[in-house]
Amino acid sequence: MDFIDMLYEGNILPRDIEIPPTDEYKRDSDTLVKCEEQLYELLSAEALPLFQTYSTLTDNINYTLNKENFRIGFRLGAQMMMDVFRSDNQKLTE
Repeated sequence: MDFIDMLYEGNILPRDIEIPPTDEYKRDSDTLVKCEEQLYELLSAEALPLFQTYSTLTDNINYTLNKENFRIGFRLGAQMMMDVFRSDNQKLTE
């Protein structure tokens, strides 16, 4: 099965590919979780829903930005391939 068929049939899902976290990612993720736990303890019952809304909106914005960056990257890669095939076959080194 070729790439286009696999993509069409849903056999390629980039979002499902696990990216091994770096040490920096692990550190930042752990710090984020600790900060969130502290905020949940410190925030009043009145402020907690506001923080939850803030967190949800932040996640939604990040999702949208990641999706758009993926689309842009895909288009740039396709444009690069189109340029390769349209080249005048000149030698790259002389």
